[in-house]
Amino acid sequence: MHGSVSDTAANRIDKFWALYGAANASDVKVTSPLGDHNDTLLVDGLALSDLYATFGSRQDVAGPPSYSTPFDWNLDGFVDGIDLNQLYTNFGTIWKF
Repeated sequence: MHGSVSDTAANRIDKFWALYGAANASDVKVTSPLGDHNDTLLVDGLALSDLYATFGSRQDVAGPPSYSTPFDWNLDGFVDGIDLNQLYTNFGTIWKF
């Protein structure tokens, strides 16, 4: 707690979304305001290519391959088969909101 901060308790109405695998900028199409039924998140071949490029990487070891947090689904510091299986589960998902 910081005594000098005056808005430590405030009502928030932020909108938040997350879809594992939708990390590539072309997979996220968001307009303003968020949630106006013109927004799309999708998990497609670009996500799979991006994960393959970082597959086998570790957070604590410099690459190649380079570690990429958005593709470490369980945030265990490794981009491995667990993360790949989750991407396969989400593959083809399209969220429109």
